[in-house]
Amino acid sequence: MNTSQELQQMLLHFRNTYEEVYVTEIGDQEYIFRTISPKEHKDIAEFAENEDDAFEQVCNLAVLWPEMDFRYGKAYLPTMLAPLILEESSFGGNHKELVLLMQYRQKMQTFDAHAPVIIATAFPQYRIEEIEGWTKEKIIKFATMAEWQFQTIRGMPNFSLISKLDEQEDGEEQEEEEPFDIMEHANELRKKGIDPMFAMREFIPNNKQPFIDRPIIGGSAQIDGIIGGKDAWKKGALSNGRFAIVQEQVQKLSRRRSGHVSKG
Repeated sequence: MNTSQELQQMLLHFRNTYEEVYVTEIGDQEYIFRTISPKEHKDIAEFAENEDDAFEQVCNLAVLWPEMDFRYGKAYLPTMLAPLILEESSFGGNHKELVLLMQYRQKMQTFDAHAPVIIATAFPQYRIEEIEGWTKEKIIKFATMAEWQFQTIRGMPNFSLISKLDEQEDGEEQEEEEPFDIMEHANELRKKGIDPMFAMREFIPNNKQPFIDRPIIGGSAQIDGIIGGKDAWKKGALSNGRFAIVQEQVQKLSRRRSGHVSKG
């Protein structure tokens, strides 16, 4: 039995040549195998003399390690290995096919799946497998050029691939915010001994216009330099004492006009 590190190195080695590589253990021996193609399956089914012969051919074709001829080995090995190989190759029924179909359909909704296809269509000198090995920056660069080509040269102004990248990133980064429950927040404040009416003023809508200091008119015309605000005296326009007197007069006048005249 090989160590996990040796097994991992062999798997990586075989995956450089074959896309789908699997490992299984029978007894005290690991077996590394690849999947077989529809053409290979058809050829075996057409020329095999019987089921045992077909199982042996499947194992001799697909088992990558250890190297052996299954025609002369232990008779039970092909009958155990071949069904596993056929199942992973999607010839043991349609269950895996349906699962893979759903997975790849879902994957095709992402920018990472769209980009290689669009780039290969716009620039046929590149194969999809080659594009998938590019860096993300290079993929985005060529996807931008492909998008421009479809919009400008091929007359598809509404074509947009880059927007799918924005949607994908927004979906990954943004989390849905929970709705704010003002009553729940008020109850939490009461438990802490805080009066919600004062603590939650910022959440209560206020339709009143904020108080605006009336301008102070100097002489027969308004002088912008001495428009009275709460900081007017700091600018030297009015002395602090003079500013307080004028403000008191303005407030009294405002209350009279609104019908609220204080006693005194």
